[in-house]
This record gives sequence, C-alpha cells and structure tokens, in this order.
Amino acid sequence: LGAASAGDIATFYGDDYINFEHISVESGDWRFAGTGSFGLLTIDEFARLGGNGDLNGDLVINGTLAPGNSIGRLTVTGDVVLTASSIFADEVNSFGLSDRLVVDGRITLEGGQLQVQPVVAGTYSVRSEYTLMTATNGIVGAFGSVDVTGAFDAYTRNTGHAFDLVLVRQVDFTTGATTPNAAAVGSHLNAELGPMTGDDLVFMMDG
Repeated sequence: LGAASAGDIATFYGDDYINFEHISVESGDWRFAGTGSFGLLTIDEFARLGGNGDLNGDLVINGTLAPGNSIGRLTVTGDVVLTASSIFADEVNSFGLSDRLVVDGRITLEGGQLQVQPVVAGTYSVRSEYTLMTATNGIVGAFGSVDVTGAFDAYTRNTGHAFDLVLVRQVDFTTGATTPNAAAVGSHLNAELGPMTGDDLVFMMDG
C-alpha cells in the first residue's frame, strides 16, 4: 500500500483486508479503522500508521506508529516489533490521558525513537504519568531516544508488561515574580538548582 503522494492521509479499512498473509505499507500517512486480519503487517520507513481499531496479526514497524486519532487506542492481537528505524509517536493531554498501544502478545523495542506530543489545551501538573503501551506476553528492549515537545522532561519506565511515561513540567522560579528582588531570587535559584529532575521534584513535594 502507498498513499498517492507525500503528505496525503489515507484510511486503511481493516474490514477490507481479511486473511491476507502479508501486507506492506510502503509510504504515506495511513489511518487504520475497523478490524483487520493478516499474518504480518509491515510499516516501511517512509510510512506512518495511526488510527483506532483492532489488528489481528503480527506488526513490524520500520516507519512511524501513532496509535489513535488524537487521543485513542490501537489494539493488536499478535506480536509487535518496533525496529531501530522506527518512531513511536504518542499524544498526551493534561487530563492524564494518552494514546495507547494494547497488544495481546509481545512488544519488542529495538532502539527506535519515542516522540511525545503534549496537547496544548489545559494546565499540566508538575508531574504527570501515562501508560503508553501494554503487552500480555511482555515488553522487551528499549527506545534509543525520547523526544518531547514543550517545556517538559520525560522519564520512561518498563514494568515488564506496561511501558509508562512520566512527564515533569520544567520549573522556572522567576514565574510570578512581581518585583525586581523576587525576579533576582528566582534567577539565582534557576542558576543554582539547574534543570530540575523528576527525583528533585518528588523530593520537594514529599518534603
């Protein structure tokens, strides 16, 4: 499968693809819908697969996998491999919701990239937690890099059957300063403390 031209968004109706042995998506931006059944679905390096639905079969991602249409869920009954060239693109919001990949099988991470896109609407807590993927037969491996849009630090945690993301909103101690002295103190704290980590913020909130 391939979209007509770069930048196109096409719909991949799973009901149109039942009992195929192997489907390869070569290019374009595809949105999955419905239920599909196949032996193997391959997303090539220049292709992107998103959408909501149920995929019955194994999935190999060399390109981009982006579950959901905005916040949503993609379910796979089979094994999923995210190769070294892959991108797992996930949206999260200020209400604690995120896109999610739900796998009745195993997920293998081979060092690709995790891209996190916080939805702009709403006010984020200092610390927000999300579950990005689950797998009944386990999650093995790791992402090679994590890229998050906006003023956040990102931390990931693989519990064996779930892959979680912790977003920590970066703290600027000059925010809200109403006098030059307060701004100066805030700037001093920024310089002394440097980038705040998740452990720093948990310690400060617990203390």
